[in-house]
Amino acid sequence: MAAAYLDYATTGQLLAAVVRGEAPRPTATRLRNGKREPVWALDACRSFVANHHEIRSDVAATAKEDIGALL
Repeated sequence: MAAAYLDYATTGQLLAAVVRGEAPRPTATRLRNGKREPVWALDACRSFVANHHEIRSDVAATAKEDIGALL
């Protein structure tokens, strides 16, 4: 799913991009069918893409909740 989200046709292409530093490294691993497999957090993928393409968004700055506003 990470390969598709990051627009790579195969997981092999994603692996090559990770090695070259063109894609984010996995954020964790999980055990599946007795083997470890890498997993990527969606926020980490979004952050990598935004930083890699120099995308700046004011949405992230304004999305922070102000606890004082809740009182």
